[in-house]
Amino acid sequence: MTLLHPKVFTLPQELIDLVIDAIQEGDATTLMAVGLVGKQWCRRSRVHLFKQMHLGGRPNPADRLSQLTQLIERQPILLEYIKELNLSHAGEWLTTNVEIIELLPRLSLKSLEIGGMDWARLPPKLQSALYDRIVDPGLVALSLECIDNMDITAVTNRHHLKEPIIDKVCINNNPPCSIRTPWLPSNEYPVGVQGPAARLGRLEVLACGESLRNLLQCAENGEATLKIHRPEDLAISAYGWDDDMAKAVAVLLRTSASSVKEYSVREELNITSNPHRALTPPILFSFSRFTGLHRLEIWTSFHHFRMARNATFETVIEFETMSRSSHPIVLSSIDLDFQSEDYNPWGTDGLPDIGTRIRTVASSGVWNQIGNPV
Repeated sequence: MTLLHPKVFTLPQELIDLVIDAIQEGDATTLMAVGLVGKQWCRRSRVHLFKQMHLGGRPNPADRLSQLTQLIERQPILLEYIKELNLSHAGEWLTTNVEIIELLPRLSLKSLEIGGMDWARLPPKLQSALYDRIVDPGLVALSLECIDNMDITAVTNRHHLKEPIIDKVCINNNPPCSIRTPWLPSNEYPVGVQGPAARLGRLEVLACGESLRNLLQCAENGEATLKIHRPEDLAISAYGWDDDMAKAVAVLLRTSASSVKEYSVREELNITSNPHRALTPPILFSFSRFTGLHRLEIWTSFHHFRMARNATFETVIEFETMSRSSHPIVLSSIDLDFQSEDYNPWGTDGLPDIGTRIRTVASSGVWNQIGNPV
């Protein structure tokens, strides 16, 4: 008697890839489960599992890095899957770890997040390895957060960066480093970059006045190919506002007037000690200067509406200015995002009806124009 073996049915790899790609990003448990189905499923699941590597702000980062390097030694192909690396707030281990210095040159990243450190305290080899990743033409998104003594001018001629975030970055006021490597800025005039390649996607800035002023000065003088003054999507926070930030933002808003299509303002929400110190600088609401603005977003909170001048008041003034402008209004989306906070000395009683207030004060003409084709 001959046993009949059923024919094994194999799904097309394209279909398997679609199923795995449809799994919600960050759902590592499901990705690991489907990776055990078979080789066809394992390959694609690893692409997602190893895409993001978080070594900052996590427990036992040195142990996690050791486990990762051991996996890479057994499966070198995993290096191709690592596209996003987070080293923010990594702690003291970063200053003494040798494995990270060996790993960085082997990566081809699309996104890099570093921060929570004094750059001057990093070993020279680690500084060089991090700067090499920053100047890699494949890098698109760069987040610099809470960094002291960093030579941020190294990014001025890196037009491949499309999504820079500069958050509380203090420039290096010490004498220049004696190390001479390709990442250090040169005095050569940059090669002109034109067309879509020269455009900056999203720029987010927060409490980085001196660093931002230096980058803008390089851009305005033609000494940089990174068009820091020509973002299409601009986000500015009132947190950590000071004189340096005020001067830098004034230049940024002036020079980016014709390029910004999406604009976000985040008001200061940390009012635990003195609520009225959080008054948002009116210059942040001067969005009417953006002649090509399509989307406006304001992150605010209820306590601002107890002040004499608040987000609604400033926004209405700008709407009135837009309605009197000779430029056609292309604004199609307005978001007021109200954030909650623990500190609430007044409660919610007596808060104004924001919608009624805007409709009452705002010009009907501007509302008729918003969202209409031009």
